[in-house]
Amino acid sequence: MVNIAISKLAAANGLKGIIDRVDFNSTDLGDGNTAVAKVSNLIRIFEKSELDFASNRAAGDDILGDAYEYLMHKF
Repeated sequence: MVNIAISKLAAANGLKGIIDRVDFNSTDLGDGNTAVAKVSNLIRIFEKSELDFASNRAAGDDILGDAYEYLMHKF
């Protein structure tokens, strides 16, 4: 489900091949409840209201996208 959502976001924002490179169904995340917990925790992080970057955007900057790419490269 997360793969589908990320793929749609990537397509809608010209980010194919950038933010949709991670497979959230990968066994690298663990299996069963472990994988669900890891992905759920990641989603919860980005749902926090304090991560609303709307008023902090500089022209042409993609702060949330940069943060997402950083996390994907690290984990």
